[in-house]
Amino acid sequence: MREILTLDFSDAGPGKKIHLMTGSISAMEEETDLLVCSAYKGDYTPVGGTLIGGLMWERKISVRSLALDPELDLRSMGCWLSRETGTCFKRIACVELLSPEDLFAGEDRTQKILTSTFSTLRFLCEQADLRGIPLRSMTMPILGTGNQGIDMTYVAPALYAQLQRALRDIEQLKDIYIAERSEEKAFRFRDLLVSITADRGRLEPDVFISYSSRQEAMAHEISASLDGAGIPCWIAPESIPPGSSYLEEIAAGLGVTRMTLLVLTPDAEASRWVRKEVGSSIGAGHILLPYQKDPYVIGKDFRFLLDGEQILEAWKWKGDPMTDLTGYVRRKLEA
Repeated sequence: MREILTLDFSDAGPGKKIHLMTGSISAMEEETDLLVCSAYKGDYTPVGGTLIGGLMWERKISVRSLALDPELDLRSMGCWLSRETGTCFKRIACVELLSPEDLFAGEDRTQKILTSTFSTLRFLCEQADLRGIPLRSMTMPILGTGNQGIDMTYVAPALYAQLQRALRDIEQLKDIYIAERSEEKAFRFRDLLVSITADRGRLEPDVFISYSSRQEAMAHEISASLDGAGIPCWIAPESIPPGSSYLEEIAAGLGVTRMTLLVLTPDAEASRWVRKEVGSSIGAGHILLPYQKDPYVIGKDFRFLLDGEQILEAWKWKGDPMTDLTGYVRRKLEA
């Protein structure tokens, strides 16, 4: 495999890095403590073009057999860790958050389940570390962008955020390798990661504002109120430098912020871009604040996407909505 990008995280500890590679994982000869794959719930059937298929046919490693007796079984949380395999892939971790039926259950449901893959993976790594399982290096594909078909623009910030946290929280973890067989996809993912890390050097916005273009005036009123209170925001199109890639800059914005404030309206529900931004925010572990200025019945699928999140129902507030919202955002950021 060929390395096309190295990200240094020496501030998290000496020698800590994320490496982006192009090439076939199943053809690897380098030793790695943990290889990560994904599967449908309980279904480890080898399929052409998948990592599970490549492991079976190229390396004679059966993920289905490993699943029968895992060392760490957290399938109630959507993941498990194999015992030692006796190969260069010392252990294999499997994240299995989707059933085939979920693919037909609506984009919001699929988006939330898939993007939570990244936080589930970090949880599995933390549990392995607590049990003293060696975890100095980890290798994975760009999760969610294969057969699941999630747009890489929204995978990048979520995956980056969770892997960065893993490097900071797991002392023994030094190297994370992300590998993509397609050079075109690998270089596109590289550009997204470069955008995210470049913005970390020049920007420190706290809040990403997600909205439908039909609520542009309201979104910019919120941004102005927060900025005026000393809470910097990332909002399109103002935060996108002239001549930049719109999608890459959105990925960068999602990668640098800690909170996503959703301007919740029927138009936002109907926007596939808003759904992807919210899904990526969930995967990145952002604080998510759905702000609903006017009452309406939230759709079933979108309510699933927001499950567990407190919806700010501004029409019930007695004070000035912008003042109250700004105060609430500040308290959440300082908590």
